[in-house]
Amino acid sequence: MLPYGGRHRHASVPNSPALECKGLTVHHRGQLEPALVDIWLKIPRGAAVALVGANGAGKSTLLKTIAGLLTPSSGTISVLGQERGNCFHRVSYLPQRSEIDWHFPISLKELVLMGRYVHLGWFQSPTKEDHEKAAWAINELNLFNLKNRQIGELSGGQQQRALLARCLIQDSVILLLDEPLNAVDPETVSIIQNVLKHQLKMGKTILMATHDVDRIDNPFDGVLFLHQGREVQPPHAFNYPIKIGKESFA
Repeated sequence: MLPYGGRHRHASVPNSPALECKGLTVHHRGQLEPALVDIWLKIPRGAAVALVGANGAGKSTLLKTIAGLLTPSSGTISVLGQERGNCFHRVSYLPQRSEIDWHFPISLKELVLMGRYVHLGWFQSPTKEDHEKAAWAINELNLFNLKNRQIGELSGGQQQRALLARCLIQDSVILLLDEPLNAVDPETVSIIQNVLKHQLKMGKTILMATHDVDRIDNPFDGVLFLHQGREVQPPHAFNYPIKIGKESFA
């Protein structure tokens, strides 16, 4: 009955992809037209995949559905070979900064500690280990001197780094990131890119919504392009080592 209960923490299936979506269609409540239509997605473990499309293409909807915040109208989602609901603790989600209430009266450290709640269960306080993990992530994102500051007093780049720190301490194996480099300062871009490269070296899997796949130093192994909720062919040639869309199931 409780989403944080131990029964929802199943072992991964050996040799399974990190993430699979098959025939995924999603409707937003009260809307007749689907937000996503027949999405097929297969991401190997340890890969970094870019999710690209214009505003309203369905990128955020896809990430939220995989994270369990939206319910598919049809299709299936599997995480490490298990049904999505069996592995929520293995997936962490970084929303767009605009979706957070930055006036909420908590400190940066308290925001980061929320990443441990999936492991704590109901009505339990963070342990010494949880606080140590939070301190580590805050240091990784160069936020140590701001740890006691109210989240609304942070700059946009600092807020984005705090959200990523919250993801990191969940100890998940799949990171779902909704435009983490959008409208942030160059220092934040550099810090986040270095942290994500380190996560990939540790074997983590990344699915990231982004507008910037043309950089020479981008870390992506594959790209899924969306237009009006559907997978489309890229507008020009991209040379990535893996196919992750519908053709990958052929």
